[in-house]
Amino acid sequence: MNSALNLARQTVTYAAAELDDLDGVKTTFATAATATALTPANYTGALVASSGTAWAKGLPRSVTISRSAATGSYTTDPIVLTGTRDSQPVTESLTPADADGDDTIRGTQLWDAPPSIALPAQVNTSGAITIGCGDIGQRCALDRFAGVKLVANGQLNVQYGERSGAPTDSHAAIAGSVEPIAPTRIRTSAELTSPTTVGLTVYLL
Repeated sequence: MNSALNLARQTVTYAAAELDDLDGVKTTFATAATATALTPANYTGALVASSGTAWAKGLPRSVTISRSAATGSYTTDPIVLTGTRDSQPVTESLTPADADGDDTIRGTQLWDAPPSIALPAQVNTSGAITIGCGDIGQRCALDRFAGVKLVANGQLNVQYGERSGAPTDSHAAIAGSVEPIAPTRIRTSAELTSPTTVGLTVYLL
């Protein structure tokens, strides 16, 4: 076995449904004509824990905002997320493409824990919003990825580094075979050309 894997001291396993979980943070709720501030206490999704203040499996995640189809019901003002990464305060603005919905807005920022979300006032209450989570990242100050194992034959889509334009890779992986790679994140979006769609285990150093 690869020497890096000999040093691995922890594994974290995700089922396929937990990779691109569009309601993993908060299930669907109606739009509001006034600004709405969501805090961790508002999150009841399956992939949050400790009253919303932590990810259920510990590793950082990105956040997705899904909007139902409702012509003209949404504003295109940005949705602002506030939280921490590696214990440092960070924000991310997600700007909807149009006022009609029927889309998923995918954040790229990894969060130590589910962030607070400031939703601007929407045009009316005919729309619906769902909050989920996507990419899986390593804990900067605590752990590094040392390998990834898929539970079934499938595609493994990863990223190396978090700077703008960081390299990505996608390749077929065999079920049960540990890939001795050290990415900084597992890319989970179902919209990728070759997404990761089967359950997996990450090995941490």
